[in-house]
Amino acid sequence: MTIPSQSDSPLLKLPSEIRNQIWHLVFADLHVIPSRSGPQLAQGGCRACTNIACTDVTTGTSTSDLLSWQEVFRPLRTCKQIYNEAQHILLSSFTLHLGSPLGDPMRSIVPHLARMKNDVRRLEWRVHILGDNRVDWIASIGIIGNLFPKLEQVVIHAHMRPPDSYEKLIDGIYVALPMVRLAKREMPNTPLSIDLAYIYSGVMFESPFMGEITTEDALEEHELVLKDVIADDEFITLALAPELDIQSMIAALLRCARAHEQAWFEKLQRKRIARLREMEAAQTQLAGLVGGMDEQPGGSRIP
Repeated sequence: MTIPSQSDSPLLKLPSEIRNQIWHLVFADLHVIPSRSGPQLAQGGCRACTNIACTDVTTGTSTSDLLSWQEVFRPLRTCKQIYNEAQHILLSSFTLHLGSPLGDPMRSIVPHLARMKNDVRRLEWRVHILGDNRVDWIASIGIIGNLFPKLEQVVIHAHMRPPDSYEKLIDGIYVALPMVRLAKREMPNTPLSIDLAYIYSGVMFESPFMGEITTEDALEEHELVLKDVIADDEFITLALAPELDIQSMIAALLRCARAHEQAWFEKLQRKRIARLREMEAAQTQLAGLVGGMDEQPGGSRIP
């Protein structure tokens, strides 16, 4: 690659301290996708991918607006001096975003980025866990450590079905299992975190005491359950065993879920009481407004 020189540019004649500030403003802490033509972050039909929950929590911008690696790297190719002064700022601070299904990850990464895979320090991976891809996901996540050996931080954005049935509840096994393997075996020194969101929303069940219980009511507690499973000693032993014992893993998941039941129901009760109080306050306020209108001169009383 031949990079031209722009030594006569007024920008490059600025003091080095000012140029360095400019390079940091332009190239530091960027969030990028490998390629416009590779697997996309969003999946059609995924509610979490189409609402504000999928707005990048770090940048505050929609992940659909993320630049590709080619777009981010292009300015560095305009001038040899810019390349020499700013390349390390980009490479030391950018966050790579990947979507699923990943399959063969290197196919989704442009050749230039593949050559720089040792420079990837931060990775955010959005995955969609469904009944028909659960096993594939276990295999895919295991390659992260080999693919990016210098990772310092990994965030898994797990978009999955809400636990409104037994079959969907055990999707959690296929989120927790690879996370344990990454944390304990493949990448023991790399901080890992998980961010849970639901592919669709709706009413899970109705109760005369708590009203409608929606998928959003379950999200926070569901994420806590998964984090407990990932930290559970028995589950960790099962996840690292040579042979998969799915039934024992399910038993561990259900045990962790049952431990959260009481706290979840108490939370739902508090939320229900708060909603009722809000409704009562709104009705009282409305009654006061109507009463005030009736007392105004010339006001007409509502029969």
